[in-house]
Amino acid sequence: MQKRNNMINNAFLSAYDDYAAGILRHIYLRVNSKEVSEDLTQETFFKAWDNIVRNGTDVRNYKTFLFKIANNLIIDYYRRKAKPVVPIDSISPDETSIAEAQSRETENNINRSLIEEFLFELSDEHRQIIIFRYVNDFSVKEISDMTGRSKNSINVIIHRSIKYIKNEIKKKYV
Repeated sequence: MQKRNNMINNAFLSAYDDYAAGILRHIYLRVNSKEVSEDLTQETFFKAWDNIVRNGTDVRNYKTFLFKIANNLIIDYYRRKAKPVVPIDSISPDETSIAEAQSRETENNINRSLIEEFLFELSDEHRQIIIFRYVNDFSVKEISDMTGRSKNSINVIIHRSIKYIKNEIKKKYV
């Protein structure tokens, strides 16, 4: 029993190390508030731990488990609060970027700025799926598992969202 508890503790601590920053970034992109993002990230891990310990949940994939909890907390947050208008200019690349090689950083920041400009024009659901796929590097299957949508539906949303963003960028900048 003690060995199993140690394994659960170690797995949870490892999941925290692996996914806390990504969950924080994901929540920030959805709520646009550093303080709320930090609170919801903390609550995500509290709920996950409570679920594992109290309910005896056997977690096979911590990534999808944690992001699903985070997503539900974001939904609850918006249910409690009227949705704010999120100005694109308020999102800095430093808060949404993933550490990358310095040689590609400038190019990535330009691309990210272009995408972020139009990301918030997408519906909440489409924006969430794009963030899951391209910011958090979830597979289509993982997104499907978290959202309850079919893999085909996820692929269609990704395709249409990317097509929309590309067309908007072309209209405005080309």
